[in-house]
Parts: sequence; C-alpha cells; structure tokens
Amino acid sequence: MLLYLNCNNTFATAGGPGNSIGSPEGRAVRATYEQKLADAQAKAQQSESAELEQTGNVPGEAGQVAGG
Repeated sequence: MLLYLNCNNTFATAGGPGNSIGSPEGRAVRATYEQKLADAQAKAQQSESAELEQTGNVPGEAGQVAGG
C-alpha cells in the first residue's frame, strides 16, 4: 500500500492538510492570510465604489425606488 501525505500547505483547512492554527507557525501564517484577504476585499470594494461614483450610479437609501 502506498500512502502519500501532503502537509506542505501553510495552514490546515477543512479537507486540506497543513500546519495547525493551534501552533505558533500556523497562527502566524493564518493571520497573514486573513490580513491579505481583508486588504484585497477592501481594495475591491473601494474600486467598486469609485466606479459607481464615476458613472453617477451612486446607491440610494434602502427601500428607495428608482425614478421615484
């Protein structure tokens, strides 16, 4: 029987082996990953908002009907 374990991921996820986020190494890598993800999401939202402002398609109040 041949068994291959790939534990080279930076941190473990559901279904993906790697460093435990219970270890100092895993926590550090996970924190870095989450910060990069948050930065990317903020940048995407900022880009989306800027695009809406440039085209004049600024969102209105909740419940507001277009043209009304």
